Amino acid sequence: MTTINKATYGIRLNSNKLIEDFSHTVTVESAVWEDNEYLDGMNLDLVLSAVITELGDKVRDLVSEVMLLEMEMEDEEVNTTDGLKYEDVFIVGDLIRAYDFQPIPGRPDMFVEGVVTGTLTTREGAWVYTILATNDSEEGLGRKGQEVYVPMEVSFSEYAGRIVKI
Repeated sequence: MTTINKATYGIRLNSNKLIEDFSHTVTVESAVWEDNEYLDGMNLDLVLSAVITELGDKVRDLVSEVMLLEMEMEDEEVNTTDGLKYEDVFIVGDLIRAYDFQPIPGRPDMFVEGVVTGTLTTREGAWVYTILATNDSEEGLGRKGQEVYVPMEVSFSEYAGRIVKI
């Protein structure tokens, strides 16, 4: 899984550009003031200090903006899941059946059915569909009426038809 925060990346690029502009401005200001016949005894260090202070304020404001945006966008990160088996197969509102184990003739099927309420959720490091369980083949498990997490892919016992739309 790769996490990319596009807005923060753009702001960081802008802050790098501002630092680059800052360096260029100090160099240009220094050259202009050294050649300026109207300097009239003004201290070049004071002039450059004023330029640095002004640009420093801009950098501080930009850093504050980045921090605020990162807090606001904490839940808006763009995530990729590297193409999981059941990724993007179901949408919110779909009624699905998720098998606990692969069906085998002669053994009762074990599954949970429910309405998809979330499609971009992670649970304990795994990408899952969130469903509101409407039916549970094993009443003793108590999943009916509960929020249940269905992995988009499992590392063992994965098979075609583990999750189906009904």
